[in-house]
Amino acid sequence: WILDGFPRTRAQAIKPDKFLKEELNNELNIIIALHVPDNIILHRISGRWIHGPSGRVYHTTYNPPKVERLDNVTGEPLIKQTDNTVEVFANRLNLFHEENEPMLNYY
Repeated sequence: WILDGFPRTRAQAIKPDKFLKEELNNELNIIIALHVPDNIILHRISGRWIHGPSGRVYHTTYNPPKVERLDNVTGEPLIKQTDNTVEVFANRLNLFHEENEPMLNYY
């Protein structure tokens, strides 16, 4: 099994661990945690633009549109999601670190 983004908390980690041991007589054999510096995550979020109708994603640095703030295919305006701001994501990252560190220590 590959679980992407789960578990996020120590409490969530205990249940599948217990299930594997008790029901399947097995245990986890590998955990992969990707560590990305917060400043990289915030840079990626702050530069993201989306074409709403199609879901195409652009980034001012990594995948810029041919014409600034316009979709490459339709020429329609790109949007920024309201929660894709440095302030909102900085708060999310703080919460993530608070919840995730105990879970990583569990393993």
